[in-house]
Amino acid sequence: MCLVGQYEIRDVYLAANQFYKLCRLTCLFLVGNKGKFMTRMTLEGRSPLSIIGNKMCFASRFGNNICVHDNTKANNFKKLGDLQVGIKRKKK
Repeated sequence: MCLVGQYEIRDVYLAANQFYKLCRLTCLFLVGNKGKFMTRMTLEGRSPLSIIGNKMCFASRFGNNICVHDNTKANNFKKLGDLQVGIKRKKK
């Protein structure tokens, strides 16, 4: 965890000219070069962040689901769905 200004950064991912920053309850996608970045998209969610191919996964704001988004600017980071996390309890 890192504090920058008033923002608490919990996860960071950097690839080429793309920069992903997860704060307490938001996932920011930034694009830029030469050390200057601009926010392109803000999504609701929290760390940890995982990028696999052209898919981006992170926990929902409440932490009970995993959000899966398309990781392309052309599709505007469209939400592909949620993976529900559940615990099976043994019957007594």
